[in-house]
Amino acid sequence: FSDIRVSSTLVLREKNQHVFRPDLLGDATEPSTEALEALSAAQAFVKVRFLSEEPVADLRHLRFIPHLACSYLDLADGLAVYDPLLERLWTAQGFRSEIALDPAVGRSEFHRRVVWAPLADGGYARTLGLRKSGGPEVQSLEAPSDQRVLVVELIEECAERLWADRCLPTTMEMEIDRYGDKFQLLFRPGKGVAAEVAIRRRHER
Repeated sequence: FSDIRVSSTLVLREKNQHVFRPDLLGDATEPSTEALEALSAAQAFVKVRFLSEEPVADLRHLRFIPHLACSYLDLADGLAVYDPLLERLWTAQGFRSEIALDPAVGRSEFHRRVVWAPLADGGYARTLGLRKSGGPEVQSLEAPSDQRVLVVELIEECAERLWADRCLPTTMEMEIDRYGDKFQLLFRPGKGVAAEVAIRRRHER
C-alpha cells in the first residue's frame, strides 16, 4: 500500500518539549483528567496526516486514518490520541471504544462537531472538522448568550447538510425549520478559514 498523501512523523518529547504542553491544544479542547495524565506521561507522539491539494472522490481516508492511529496505539502501547482539526483529546481506551462503536468510522459525528465560542456579551457557534470532507468550516455571527441553544442547533443541522454535500450551497443560503419557525441561513466568505453564517427568522406573510 502506498499513497503519498498519507504521512507519519515521529516527534520526541526530549527534542520538542513545547509541543506537549496542554495549553497549546485548541480552545475547544475539553480533555478529561485521564487524557491530560496520558499526555503528561507521553514521551513521544506520531503525527498521522492525510493531505490532498485536490478534492477527493470519496471519504475512504476518513476510515483509514483512525484505524492507522489505532495501529500505532497497538504497536507503541500508546496512551492518547489528539485530533487537531476536531480539537479533541481521547485516552487510548476512549478512542478504541469510539472505533468499536462504528468500525467503518462512517458516522459524521465522529469526524465533525459544533462548539460555542463565548465572547464578552454573547458568542458564536462554529464547526470543527468539516475540512476533513473537503468543505469549509462555518461559524455564525455573534449572538446573545440566551440564543446559544438555538444557534448551536441551527449550525449543527447546517454542518450535517454541508458534510453530506461537501461544499457550501450553490445558492449561498439554507432554510431550516426549528421549533415551529423557519430560519434562513445566509453564507458569506469569512476573514479566516471559516465562512460566516447570518441567521434570520423568516416571517410568513
